[in-house]
Amino acid sequence: MSTIEIAGFAGDAVVPADPGYDEARTLWNAMIDKRPAVVTRCRSTADVVAALAHAKREGLEVAVRGGGHSGAGSSSAGGGMVIDLRHLNGVTVDARGRRAHVQGGALLGRSQQPPLVGLPVHRHHLLAQLGQHRHGHHPAAPL
Repeated sequence: MSTIEIAGFAGDAVVPADPGYDEARTLWNAMIDKRPAVVTRCRSTADVVAALAHAKREGLEVAVRGGGHSGAGSSSAGGGMVIDLRHLNGVTVDARGRRAHVQGGALLGRSQQPPLVGLPVHRHHLLAQLGQHRHGHHPAAPL
């Protein structure tokens, strides 16, 4: 796909000349129109490490995209590198230890796009207090 070489990177790297660049860089907030030099679609922790090492070598500003829902556009970097974690979306629950491990690309509430953080966590009667809640008390939180 891309003409860019990133040592140790096995995911997809998308640059402006690539087909699909506009789709790769687009954010939820359509008012934000940043044009990163490269979007790295990471598929493993090793990909994240390789992308960060490349950005450091090249002096690129880095933005990390989880779900891409930053209203202020913080999940993109004009002229820099976007580390896209949307493929790193696993959720595992240790019911006995009452802990959940949630990868950076997992989404909280899209019912058509698993894994939903809430489903595996609530199945074990755990409460996932994630994201930002600016409108008062979270309805699922115990009082």
